Amino acid sequence: MFSLAKASIRHHRGGFAGVFVAVFLCAALITAMGVLIESGLRGGTAPERSRAADVVVGAPQSHPVVEDMDAPFAERVLLPAGTVEDIAAVPGVDQAVGTVEIPLATADGSGVSAAGWEAAVLAPYGLASGEAPAGRGKWQWRSPSARSRAAGSF
Repeated sequence: MFSLAKASIRHHRGGFAGVFVAVFLCAALITAMGVLIESGLRGGTAPERSRAADVVVGAPQSHPVVEDMDAPFAERVLLPAGTVEDIAAVPGVDQAVGTVEIPLATADGSGVSAAGWEAAVLAPYGLASGEAPAGRGKWQWRSPSARSRAAGSF
């Protein structure tokens, strides 16, 4: 059996090389798509939340393992507190906005998210009713399907 394969390769070198290159490129393409899908699933922030941002900076979300795949953390890792000021001090940066998004659930179980009002500049949202929060005890709300926010107080 091995001699038959060896003879076939000897007489059809071009075909063997072509199949080898095709399989190699296919494996590389599948691996690249898998990495994109994995990063999209574990990203943690919905892409529409940062639509207006030119650059998004985040902390590493996994622990590097030398001889294996990196181990992902169970919870979101935040950047150090002074990172926004450090980025704002870089020449050429017009504005740096720090945000922490907190996933919440309503009484009926539907998902909503909470974020600081200063992060509203990162996405194309406007107020549906009320006024922009002006201090502590104020809130904003956005349903996952809505493109506008409602504001109020408690």
